Amino acid sequence: MIRAPATHSPGHITSVGLGTFVDPNLSGGAVNEAAKNSKFHDDLVSRISLDSEEFLMYKALPIDVAIIRGTTADAQGNITIEEESLLCDQKIIAAAAKNSGGLVIAQVKRLAANGSLPARSVAVPGPLVDCVVVV
Repeated sequence: MIRAPATHSPGHITSVGLGTFVDPNLSGGAVNEAAKNSKFHDDLVSRISLDSEEFLMYKALPIDVAIIRGTTADAQGNITIEEESLLCDQKIIAAAAKNSGGLVIAQVKRLAANGSLPARSVAVPGPLVDCVVVV
């Protein structure tokens, strides 16, 4: 579901959830009456038909703030992850926040001189990062 705003997609289309509580023909994911009466309830999941087959479309939700983790950042905001245990979609999360008009904060271990990071080791490009915090 994070990938939808990252690619400017209106939502995620899947058959997962058909006939379950998230199906709009049943409860639409509402767990109680207050949720059913919420102004957001009808906008989250819709049932669509493609090639005579039924699917659910989970609406892409805007991301206001994304906090990502990296190892090294340079002055342009390029982030590397050489000491992180795994790449957890930092780039996709950052792109989703930027495409939603949100803020991207990167937590890193250290700063590097501008231009010193090898291009192939940059996991998140600088234009996707708004703020770098060294911890």
